[in-house]
Amino acid sequence: MSSSDWYVIGHRNPDADAICAAIGHAAYLNATGEVGVRAARCGELPPRVAVVLKKAGLQAPDLVDDVRPTAGSICRDEVVSVCEDDTFLCAYRLMVENEVRAVPVLNEEGERAAALFGFVAVVAATFDGWAWSEKVVG
Repeated sequence: MSSSDWYVIGHRNPDADAICAAIGHAAYLNATGEVGVRAARCGELPPRVAVVLKKAGLQAPDLVDDVRPTAGSICRDEVVSVCEDDTFLCAYRLMVENEVRAVPVLNEEGERAAALFGFVAVVAATFDGWAWSEKVVG
């Protein structure tokens, strides 16, 4: 399995419907032009499911024991950024239009000029002086 593959999986304790649905949906996605889609499972293959797959002439999906998302798996191909001279409103509009919660702030050379400008910064600037608590930002 490579890091560019993405997986269709059922639930954590796979039964026949979870395994067969993963195999079928991965096949559908590959047939419709998606690249690198593979069926996988998140638990041991039950003996009854092994029999079903054998009768159908199908290989058991690979076991994936860690399905936590990584930074690389959830990042965007195109980074939405703002320049350090952009207005607050410009940064906010870009975040809303692109459905992102934070954008890097770049200088004129395209290098990172400041920490990420994020949703909390927008709220903080909007409600300056509002009493922040851990339940809001933590």
